[in-house]
Parts: sequence; structure tokens; C-alpha cells
Amino acid sequence: MSDELISTQLIDEPSNEVSPMISILSGCFGGIAQVITGQPFDCVKVRLQTAAPGSNSTIMTVVKDIITKEGYSAFYKGTTTPLLGIGACVSVQFGCNEFMKTYFTRLNGKGNPMSLPQYFASGVIAGVANAPLASVIEHVRIRQQINVSSNAPSAIQIMQAIYKNGALGRGILTTSIRDGFGLGCYFSFYEFLVNRQLQKYPDFYQNDRKNLESWKLCTFGGLSGIVLWSFIYPVDIVKSIKQTGPLNVKPEGIIAIFKKLHKQNGTSGFFKGIGPALIRSFPVNAATFLAFEASMRALT
Repeated sequence: MSDELISTQLIDEPSNEVSPMISILSGCFGGIAQVITGQPFDCVKVRLQTAAPGSNSTIMTVVKDIITKEGYSAFYKGTTTPLLGIGACVSVQFGCNEFMKTYFTRLNGKGNPMSLPQYFASGVIAGVANAPLASVIEHVRIRQQINVSSNAPSAIQIMQAIYKNGALGRGILTTSIRDGFGLGCYFSFYEFLVNRQLQKYPDFYQNDRKNLESWKLCTFGGLSGIVLWSFIYPVDIVKSIKQTGPLNVKPEGIIAIFKKLHKQNGTSGFFKGIGPALIRSFPVNAATFLAFEASMRALT
């Protein structure tokens, strides 16, 4: 397949009459759908990632413990923070990605489509730009998810404690690495799938991605999410460990945590809890695409 692709929006390319605010608002709805759909899986993932070394925790034992000791509502611990901040996160991601796509399109000149590496670069920049905000939001959410006490502190109380201990920046570098590489993989793989479909059925789709069925676009998004997490999961574990340590103690560096994980658990230690992440990735990304598309059509 050629590495030159047709410029695209994530769903159906909106008309010139669509306000940028509508695109941003639609992205917010997509992000909210992502949080609601993926929060239970994410809670299990974090519990597995931060389990004590040598523990025999599995997906089923973690799920059973949560239901037995904390109730079903515990699967949605830490939901408030990402729901409140998801609009800003999605705005940064979509805004930066679209800005870079416009930049590369102008750089290439009229009639010269973007290449796969250019789509990857656009995703990388979007991920790095989003990292400072995403890092803080996830820091609060993770601390809520691992707290099994019935008197667990609220999101505001956790945020105050993080700020008081000067830990607002904890995990930003790790999140930048994770989201930069992750969104680069996500967007470029999505473009690969879309372009392959157009090339396979040129007469049916008339080389216009707006003719692709919505369910196929959702499927491509779900598959891209699986690819994303397959590549970035080891970095996500390091981020979780850094952000769940004592707030009044300076965390170890990224390299030190990697070495400790390998010493304690071998290569398998870098993939602890990957099951919920992979299971979560497909429906979460499909829900994001569906919500975005439905919102765009409803608002226009």
C-alpha cells in the first residue's frame, strides 16, 4: 500500500458550514461516551497494575473483590474528574491534530495527499500537547480508583493534596511519551484502514471516505485503539506506578521503575493488567466514534 493517504476527518468530513465549536462539542460528547464506557475496565486495569509485587491478582479476582467489598458503584470511582476535564482534553487533541493536518496539507501543496508518517507526526504532537492536562486528570482518577476505604477522599480533596505536595507535574513526561506515541499510532493506523478500504472497493466508494459506512468507521476506530494499547501499555504501567506513590516522597525515574519491574516480574511485569485494557479499547473507541458522529449530525 502507498504511504500517501487522502486527507480526512475522524468520522465524516464536515461541510464548510459546520462551526468549529460544533466539532469541539461533538468531540466532548465522544469523550464522555469514552469515559462512561471504559471506566469499569480502567478501574480493574489500575488495580492490577498497582498490585503488590508477587500477588496473584487476576482480572476475575479483582472484579470479585471490588463487587464483594465495595459494591458495583466502585467500578466508577474517579469518574467525575475525567468527565469534567474530558472536554478540554478532546479539544486539545482534535484541535492540534487538525492544525497539523492543515499544516502538512499546505506544505505538500495542492493535489499532494498527506503521507502516513505525516499523520503519525500529527498524532504525536496532539498527544504531547494534551499530556499536561491528561496527566493531572488521570493522577486524580487513579488515586480514587485504588482507594478501597469507605471514607475515600473526593476528587477535590485529592487535587488539593496533590497541589499541596507539589505533585501536579508528576507523570507529565511519562504521559507525554505514552500519548505522543500512542496517538501517533492511533491516527496513522486509522488512516491506513480507511485508505485500504477505499482502494479495495474503488467503484463502490468512489474514492470518497464520506461514503464509508458508520459501522466500518467505528470498527476501524476500535481496532486502532487495540493497536494503541498494545504498543503503549508498558509506559502506562510506569505512569500508574509513578502517580500512585506517596505524595510526599519523590518518585523514582522512568528508567529506574522499568528496571525494578523487570527485576521483580520479568517481561510479564510490563503487561500486568493488559487484558482489561485491550478488552476496553474496542468498545470504548467504537463508542467515541458513534457519539461523535451522532452529535455532529444532530447539531448540524
